[in-house]
Amino acid sequence: MAEATTHHQQIGRIGGLRRAALRTNEEGRKAAAQAARMARYDAQVPADITDETERARIRALLLRADMAELARRSAVKRRRTHTPA
Repeated sequence: MAEATTHHQQIGRIGGLRRAALRTNEEGRKAAAQAARMARYDAQVPADITDETERARIRALLLRADMAELARRSAVKRRRTHTPA
């Protein structure tokens, strides 16, 4: 497991250095990623809801639900791997 972690750290470091070398627009990159993520949730909102405020509220709830699910999965995984013998 440690070998895979080190490998991923090395790959991430290389990617970060390349991005820094190209001096990409960090704010633009983050905004594009956020818009793409919210588009995923927007596709899940029922089409009959046309009020943009309500759609935004539902998108935010869907995002929170996904983050809660990720936290739950992480806790389950940590519990499994760190169980005392």
